[in-house]
Amino acid sequence: INIDHSTKVAIEKNILKPTTSCFDVAQNKIYGLMKRDCYPRFLTSDIYLTLTKRAGPPTMTRRRSRSFVFNERPEGTAAW
Repeated sequence: INIDHSTKVAIEKNILKPTTSCFDVAQNKIYGLMKRDCYPRFLTSDIYLTLTKRAGPPTMTRRRSRSFVFNERPEGTAAW
């Protein structure tokens, strides 16, 4: 995926004084391109259609949670 010139210039300017949001504009543009153009084309591509036909019917699978729970340590416990 290619970004337009104005987005490229904005990124170059933003990384001179980087922040956590210096790539947000580019990320939003790329997401939009993927949503409107690349992903719909992929869904109709020969490779995707071939793979989905070969895969068979979908099955229900149970996934493990990847979330973590951090409990507070009781007072008086040593640091890790």
